[in-house]
Amino acid sequence: MGGSEMENQGIRASQIMAKIIISVVVTFLILALSSIAAMILFGSPSSPGFSVSKIETATQISMFLFTIILMVILGRGKLTQFGFRMTTAIPFCRILFLSLVIAFPASLMADMLNSGGHMPTESFSFPLIVLIVFIGASISEELLFRGLIQGYLAPLTGAVFTIWGIRISVPVLVPAILFGLMHMALISAGATLGAVLTIVISGMILGIIAGYYREKTGSLLPAILTHMCFNIWGSVADYVINLR
Repeated sequence: MGGSEMENQGIRASQIMAKIIISVVVTFLILALSSIAAMILFGSPSSPGFSVSKIETATQISMFLFTIILMVILGRGKLTQFGFRMTTAIPFCRILFLSLVIAFPASLMADMLNSGGHMPTESFSFPLIVLIVFIGASISEELLFRGLIQGYLAPLTGAVFTIWGIRISVPVLVPAILFGLMHMALISAGATLGAVLTIVISGMILGIIAGYYREKTGSLLPAILTHMCFNIWGSVADYVINLR
């Protein structure tokens, strides 16, 4: 049987909770503002000529800009604490393998559970998938979750959860949970509950892996690569399903 316990290495519980609450508020504020900005520019789903690809692009650009602005303010112009640093310690083969064994079957399951449902990217051409899903989402979402939020929570690195024998720090776990929960919005786009829950869980796992490498290297590059690989294998799984 598995379990979890919290190791609080000299960090007050009130400090941990305060930072977590602020992280949740900031995350949903940026997501909300990004969606509002996109709808102001291109209209709501009920608007004539509504384009999912334009909305997605505008949302990602807005998320990128809002995140960078907050990073500059909180870091007083210095962005290294948010992962803006180079690293050569990128385990390409391990990331490729982990993304394959997790994202590929998870996407197959989500597709099967989404019978009768709808995903926003279904109408995207391959170039749009590359630009919006592989590149845009991987960069903008990692900037927010592994950059801003994990960077903000970095002082809590000594606070560690042990889950089934695996030690995960609060700065890694919290953004991973928030990232996974963000995908609950797919329900409003027409996806089935089973498909969305599968994506949420796989998203949390993606977040933990990306957050682990972000924490280990101090750089966002491994996290962005992890996100890209998960999205690529997910798209490959969608292609395989559509061949049936």
